[in-house]
Parts: sequence; structure tokens; C-alpha cells
Amino acid sequence: MKKVYLQLVSFLVEVDDFDEDVEKITLDYLNKDHSVNVKGKDHLVKCEQITTYYLEEGSDCGKCSNCGNWTVDEFKHDLREISIGTTHDGKLYCYDCLDSQI
Repeated sequence: MKKVYLQLVSFLVEVDDFDEDVEKITLDYLNKDHSVNVKGKDHLVKCEQITTYYLEEGSDCGKCSNCGNWTVDEFKHDLREISIGTTHDGKLYCYDCLDSQI
């Protein structure tokens, strides 16, 4: 019997203007069946679902002030699909960079 794993993967897609086709383009790509060869065996990888979040830079979400990766303030936002961080001295930091700022 085969084992089935559900893996959650996040993609950040940056566009100049909001484009409703971003989800369609991503879905069209991901809905194609992909065969991945690992250790001489083919494995099927298929997209089952896609959820799109519009990220607007502000006090609870934005790019880390140190490394520039997208992050959310865990005390102001419940989104957990991207890096979690917090605000320190009025700036947003991911937790990987926060220690170097304290």
C-alpha cells in the first residue's frame, strides 16, 4: 500500500499591479501532473488546492527590515504560511533576524 503525504508549500508571487490571473496562472502550472524521480523511482506530485492571500505592507505584514524576506507580526496577524516575526522599535523583523537587532 502506498503512503500519501500532504505537504504545504508557500510561494510568493510579486506583480506590479493586482492581477486576478495570478491564481489562474499558478493553478495552471501546478495542476499539471509532475513525475519526480527519487532514488530511481518515479513519484507523482499533484496540486490538490491553492489559496491566495493578498499581502499588503503595513504594521502587521511586510518585508523584514534586516533581510527583506516577507514576514508577519505574530501578535497582529494570524497568517502562518510565511515567516513569522514581530515589531521591534517600530520596525518589522522576522525571528531569524530579530536576535541581531536586540
